[in-house]
Amino acid sequence: MCRMASRLIPLITLVGTLLLTACTGREQASLLSARTTSAVHSSSSASSQKKNVSPSAAFYLGMFPASESSSAPVKPKGLRIPILVYHHLRENEGWAPTTWSAKMSVSPGGFARQMQWLVDHHYTTIDLNALTAILKGEQAGPAKPIVITFDDNNLTPYDIGLPILEQHGQIAVFYLVTERLDNPNFITRDKAKDLAARGMDVESHTVTHATLTTLSAAKLDWELQESKRVLEELIGKPVLHIAYPSTAHNKTVRDHAAKAGYITGTIMDPRPVTEKDDLMKLPRIMMLDTTDLAKVLP
Repeated sequence: MCRMASRLIPLITLVGTLLLTACTGREQASLLSARTTSAVHSSSSASSQKKNVSPSAAFYLGMFPASESSSAPVKPKGLRIPILVYHHLRENEGWAPTTWSAKMSVSPGGFARQMQWLVDHHYTTIDLNALTAILKGEQAGPAKPIVITFDDNNLTPYDIGLPILEQHGQIAVFYLVTERLDNPNFITRDKAKDLAARGMDVESHTVTHATLTTLSAAKLDWELQESKRVLEELIGKPVLHIAYPSTAHNKTVRDHAAKAGYITGTIMDPRPVTEKDDLMKLPRIMMLDTTDLAKVLP
């Protein structure tokens, strides 16, 4: 009896193991089927949603996925994201092409054609927070991201440019000089608040538009910090980006800007941004009526 029992125990154990494995296998298969069905439905739903929104809206609704990694973000490679800069939207009054009046002006019709060109070639406008997240590898962006910026509080970007932007479903960055907010010949406080309310990105262009590289440390900090404070109180949002007036910057200016709480600074340099660029000196392309977008954009 003892020898028979010793032979039966391993056999019973083996049968039990086989039965348990079969049951577990069926449960796992059932679970896998359920997960697959759910994933398919989710993917189908997401695809259906994407068909009903513009690229810009899809980006801000989170339909372009963020990185799934829970570890430190990895910078993407091969990025080329253009930042365009405009100053005035006005007709040329006979200025020679070499003058600053001509260099800093695009006609209203020329601006409208350029915005339509971006739509026709499937570019998606993003703001500077999105640009920063893409460059850091924290957020996947649209296929062809682009940033549009305006400097100096000039009225024509508000009066003429804003309706054209909205007509084409685009957003832009308005770098504002805070000393000019009380001057009716420029974008005022009320207009700045309206820009922010309509989805535009309101950022700093200092207090007085001073050449920052010529200032003492105390005056430099005041230009950087005071403009940030005024704009944040005005629009009720963090102001994290600055355009250096007259593109004047050096390591001291960039370090003080970072210490003041800015995460990007922009300059004039006619090329797209790459993942290798210093966030405190991102290049921008100055726009003219004669700019050939097919040649300057990636």
